[in-house]
Amino acid sequence: MAITALLITLLAIPARPLTPEPSSASVLSQAALKSGALPFEAKLAPGTFLVASRRLRDPNFAKTVIFLIAYDERGAQGFVINRPSPIRVSRVLPKLQKSKVPSPYIYLGGPVAQKQMRILVQTDKPSEDMQRVLDNVYMSGSPDLLEQLTTQTTPAPRFRTFAGYAGWAPGQLEREIERGGWHIFRAEVDAIFDPESDSVWPKLIRKRDLKWM
Repeated sequence: MAITALLITLLAIPARPLTPEPSSASVLSQAALKSGALPFEAKLAPGTFLVASRRLRDPNFAKTVIFLIAYDERGAQGFVINRPSPIRVSRVLPKLQKSKVPSPYIYLGGPVAQKQMRILVQTDKPSEDMQRVLDNVYMSGSPDLLEQLTTQTTPAPRFRTFAGYAGWAPGQLEREIERGGWHIFRAEVDAIFDPESDSVWPKLIRKRDLKWM
């Protein structure tokens, strides 16, 4: 994936509804409604993890963990949480370019719309422009919020910035799951913001391996 594509502009992206509309349940596939047998497994829904199986070879998604933010009859969207880029947030916030304190790295959220950026933040005091995804994890596309989080002198909430997202058309993700491409896990907030993101996929896939031992 070319890093030169990450000439990112902050953009408040209209968020899709994160829960299916009342009439959507009848059109979702049976694969999406299956419940896992182990405590860490889950139904396909917003706020869950898609953990790439060992057999998934697509270079966009091999050894990735995706935090699903939307799933309904129109398809699915999520962020790859374990692919940091070499580009820092200061690249898109000019006010930070002269700062002596390095800003956080931007994560490659997926192959779609890589010039757009969204933020996941863990907070007990969400603002009106934030959209809840899971527990106290919220999503925003506000450049003002990103600047505030990055320059805050007091301890800031945990947050992560994503360029682009992963997306599936209706039925596409279900077919990939049926072919064994993905495992569905309950999301772990600590994993979303894990500073050692390279370790997230190995840790989760080992949990899956224990099922067969």
